[in-house]
Amino acid sequence: MAANLVFSVQKALTILDLLIFEDINKNGMRLSEISKKTGIKTNTLHNLLRTMIAENYIQQYENSNYAIGIKIDRICVSNQINKKQYNYGPLNILESLRDDIKENVIFAVLAAGKWKPVKEFTYESAIQINNNKIEPSGIYEKVSGRILVSYCSVKELDEILNLQGMPCEKWDGIKTLEVLKDARKFIRKKGWVDIYTQNDQLWAIGIPVLNKEGKLIGSFGCTAPVFRCDEAKKNYIRKRFIEIASEIQNHIG
Repeated sequence: MAANLVFSVQKALTILDLLIFEDINKNGMRLSEISKKTGIKTNTLHNLLRTMIAENYIQQYENSNYAIGIKIDRICVSNQINKKQYNYGPLNILESLRDDIKENVIFAVLAAGKWKPVKEFTYESAIQINNNKIEPSGIYEKVSGRILVSYCSVKELDEILNLQGMPCEKWDGIKTLEVLKDARKFIRKKGWVDIYTQNDQLWAIGIPVLNKEGKLIGSFGCTAPVFRCDEAKKNYIRKRFIEIASEIQNHIG
């Protein structure tokens, strides 16, 4: 069995183990320290780290220290959202939001250029919104998808564009990169986005979840019938979304 191991992958996982479990506060480790603790030669280590940085599994600080990257944060938060045993983690926070606003809430992440739902928190009401039937499949049409597009890294944006192309009619007729960049800046400045869909019968809102460094973890949103959301309720949901996003950010650190 050992003869079939891919040693470069094994070394990469050894590096991740070290940074995840021995650098919990994400202060970062120097190349020489990682080399000493893993037994990996610095030349090999540098190439592995460079590859892992390109894929967002590791990041390098301005002081040259290395730490776990944003993809590890996304995996951790997604896992917490799907596990009941965590004590007042993102799962509980989003469940409390659902019960408070009395609407379905969905948490999604960006994976390989696609919008990926992690968990939907369903509120039991007389009239249910079936997101599988009414929500478009593309990232651009979804309110939480536009959040992911707006807050992702440049590399991740390239992945989205290579896979999906320009938004065009799927998002305000955006056909050029410059216009898309302006739309991203507008949403980032606002901090959230809301839209009307299904011939203005549905109102949807989305907001990002960021880590302490301001990097994208994921987004959560909700879609509700317009008749159930007067201006007072929409303003309350916006307020609660901002508060909950901050609460999750404080929790994940």
